[in-house]
Amino acid sequence: MKKSFGILAATIATSFFLISCDKEGNEIEDEKIQTERIEDIIPQQYLDSLAKLDFKINKGIKPPTINGKFSVKPHKLSKSNIPNDPIGHVFSDAVVSLFGQNDKDFSIKLLGENFINLRDTSISTAISGSGNDFTIYGKVKSNRGEAYGISALLISGSLEGDHLKNVQTGIIMVDASHGDAWMIKEGQARVAFDSDFISERMGEVESKAQRFRINKNTKTTSTTLGQQISSY
Repeated sequence: MKKSFGILAATIATSFFLISCDKEGNEIEDEKIQTERIEDIIPQQYLDSLAKLDFKINKGIKPPTINGKFSVKPHKLSKSNIPNDPIGHVFSDAVVSLFGQNDKDFSIKLLGENFINLRDTSISTAISGSGNDFTIYGKVKSNRGEAYGISALLISGSLEGDHLKNVQTGIIMVDASHGDAWMIKEGQARVAFDSDFISERMGEVESKAQRFRINKNTKTTSTTLGQQISSY
């Protein structure tokens, strides 16, 4: 009887060990997939540049599921490595749509307005985070005639109910070899934030009353994060 109990205990212990190893192996593989996806969007040196500007990277392989369209306004500049950038400058109201999140390859669809272009569609994307905290990484192409640049657009924050909270946005030019004077230069970066700290979920159609209230109460310009700021 004691021998049988010993065999049973050893079997249970072995099973727990195998399960633990399998779980750890899966996590290592997930981290590898996520890291490779992020590095394809933004090299580590440029992540470090944004970190020096106090952009928060929420790491982890279990981010919250984010689906919806959110407004980022007033969208205000907090840090920059671009000479003479006016800290506190208010950019055009921005909008981001997030959908199609895939927890296996850490991809997510990103459509934006007034981050880099009037309309921003990510070439490739990634998401990281844990609990309610997330960071989204997007590679965006900016076209102006025959000129173009490739920028990394990052969005960090927390999911709180139907809205996003404490949203930060970061942009850094990763390839300006075909750019023009209208675009920021390679390695130049800006970090901005939603200065009322809540990015509300939007419906498909915004009412005239809402638009009037926004235009009346918020000072904005036609400048986006990816443009040179000529005046303040």
